[in-house]
Amino acid sequence: MMRSRFFSLLFLFIWGLSNPVIAQQTSGMDFLNIGPNAYALSISDAQTATLLGPSDLYTNPANLALEERSAIGADYTFWILDTKNSHAAGNFKKGNHAFGFGVLSSQVNNLQIRNNPGPSDGSFSVSYLSVAGAYAVKYKMFSMGATAHFLSEDYLANRASGYAFNLGISSEWLNKRIHVGAAILNMGRMNRLLGTRTPLPTNARLGLSAQLIDFTTPGDNDLPVLVALHADAVKPIEDYKESESITFKQNDIHFNVATSIQVADIFDLRAGYKTGNTERHVSFGAGFWVSDLLFNYSVVPFSGGYGTVHSIGVQYYFD
Repeated sequence: MMRSRFFSLLFLFIWGLSNPVIAQQTSGMDFLNIGPNAYALSISDAQTATLLGPSDLYTNPANLALEERSAIGADYTFWILDTKNSHAAGNFKKGNHAFGFGVLSSQVNNLQIRNNPGPSDGSFSVSYLSVAGAYAVKYKMFSMGATAHFLSEDYLANRASGYAFNLGISSEWLNKRIHVGAAILNMGRMNRLLGTRTPLPTNARLGLSAQLIDFTTPGDNDLPVLVALHADAVKPIEDYKESESITFKQNDIHFNVATSIQVADIFDLRAGYKTGNTERHVSFGAGFWVSDLLFNYSVVPFSGGYGTVHSIGVQYYFD
């Protein structure tokens, strides 16, 4: 049942790229739409076919089974408007199977309460949380995976919980030089908070990651250099529970594209661009390897006076 539903969604997504249908949806729980780690942010969320380590369970769970090694990681992001995003995840591989676990949170503190003009009546926090588990399996060149989220949101003394699912499929070609992936993210439902049910930012994605240029620098150092392309097509969708139908939002498709330059398995430089109605069109970042540790950093400038986002993270890979 789950598999047939996934392929039905995937078919509808591809069809919707050229035949969009009108739908109205207001995105809620937008922290789920932000790249979970510094790596994803540095490539403008062109992540569906890109191996991000244990954070794959939030971007395309099928990629967990394509990772070469098990890994754990943690990230911290200084988001706009004094919002702080935290992420920790692990991917544990056993043969062609992979099991992932992750926590993703977003919180803004010290919001002022004012019932009347003048001094505030105190302060409060708004927080969002996802606790997720994932499973993926690889068969030959293909893998499939699923993630289940427990979600919660807190506002003043009010709390609501909910659930969501991510479904993904990925494949690798030409001696793993090309990865192709598709995913449906954030399908689920929240309970009511203050009488209103917060909608989830459900979206369908197709992705490509390709190693385009591979060469060695001239001279005595002989450093191998790899230039890769990452690209996603993203389509917001709305899942009507009552009718079990899927509707695509009209004219809301956007593309995320990025490039990365990896030098000698020591460091890589990244840059990305995001189309569509967004205040964060460009992103930049870098990764540095120290033995089995990968350190990531990204910077995302916002337009509209929102400032600049910085994200840092570390991943440890093991067998």
